[in-house]
Amino acid sequence: MMLFGRMPRLRSPLQKCHTGLTVLLLLGIWAPGTFSWASAANSRVILKPTGKPAVTVATEVVATPWDRERGLMFRQALEPNKGMLFLFPRSTHLSFWMRNTLIPLDMIFITPQKRVLGVVHQALPLTEEPREVPGDSQFVLEVAGGFAKKHGIVEGTSVEFLSVPKPPTE
Repeated sequence: MMLFGRMPRLRSPLQKCHTGLTVLLLLGIWAPGTFSWASAANSRVILKPTGKPAVTVATEVVATPWDRERGLMFRQALEPNKGMLFLFPRSTHLSFWMRNTLIPLDMIFITPQKRVLGVVHQALPLTEEPREVPGDSQFVLEVAGGFAKKHGIVEGTSVEFLSVPKPPTE
């Protein structure tokens, strides 16, 4: 007879491992994609606005659904000329949110032909309002808020990828 509640449930090794990974994620000690091979490969995006100098952005590349969903969440800062490039399997209408994102961002939507489709300027942090531009894109480059205006990045700006892996085939 038990006086103070139920018997503890026995857990399998797989359940224990899952619990351990969950704790590590919550503590921010381990985050898949943070140290991806694409980041280590010195991936860069070059934006070439008309009538202005080209600007190079050192990028972390995210291509899995989990990494794309996490994005730049919980980051306290983003250095100038650094960003995150989101790769998608195909061109489609893309929409982003700012859940758990602590810093304002510019979101640069890019077509498969490597042209800027549109820019969301200074996306307000910690909101779930959809951020999108009209039309279909396959890539989104997130940079610090104000970057696009500072460098003259507008619809039609030419884009080049260096050391960026091919988009996923999901």
